[in-house]
Amino acid sequence: MKECLLIRNWHRIRRVEVEDILYIMRNNRKLMVATNHDKWTYYEKIHNVVPLLNKDFYGALTGLYINLSKVVAMEDNTIVFENGESVSLGNKNFNKTKKYYIEYLNNGILHNS
Repeated sequence: MKECLLIRNWHRIRRVEVEDILYIMRNNRKLMVATNHDKWTYYEKIHNVVPLLNKDFYGALTGLYINLSKVVAMEDNTIVFENGESVSLGNKNFNKTKKYYIEYLNNGILHNS
């Protein structure tokens, strides 16, 4: 069985496969999980979710984990995902993330989906 996040709030329970996630972003006490088609927000601590993520995820910020296998471009301090959505970073964090992304691609970690 594939690794999944269980997203629970008062209204619903949703299972999301880790490989489908574009990014996870902390916003105060909530996490927002973004996929190609949806976004879900729920109460959870990011340190409870990080152990469930695979090697394709990188912590671009303390509260932002991006799925490198879903990134199609990085330019002008912006990370662009395969669905056209983007996330902006400050210059220092963008440069660190870009460097890690280049290593990720060069080391052949990116797998064919």
